[in-house]
Formats: sequence, C-alpha cells, structure tokens
Amino acid sequence: AWRKPAVLLGFALVVPVYLQASLGLLPLPRQLDVPLMRMGGWPGFAATVDRQNRAGRGTFLAAEKSALPPS
Repeated sequence: AWRKPAVLLGFALVVPVYLQASLGLLPLPRQLDVPLMRMGGWPGFAATVDRQNRAGRGTFLAAEKSALPPS
C-alpha cells in the first residue's frame, strides 16, 4: 500500500536535485551548490595556469585538494 506513494515521493525529491545539478536551473550561491563548489571554476583556473606556463613562470603544479575554495 505504501510502495506507490514512496516511489512517487522518491522521484519527486530526486528529479529536482538531478535537474539542478545538471542544468543549474536556480542560481544558487557557491556555498549552497555542492556540484558547483566541487566542479565549478576549473576553466578559469586552467586559463590562469596556462597563462603562467606560457609566461615561463613555472613548469610544475602541485595541490593537496582538488576542490577550489569558495569565492
């Protein structure tokens, strides 16, 4: 008796989360948007590293963490 409502509730809770994570429907601040906090900002970071590499300011890059700090 509870299976159908439970499945519907599960979809109702999961679908918006997947849509937000994949499409970014709502403009959330970085502190509240976990996928953006983990994956956002990499194009700008890569461009900065590339500029510094082309300018001859280094050939080695090391990092302790893979997540960018909140901005």
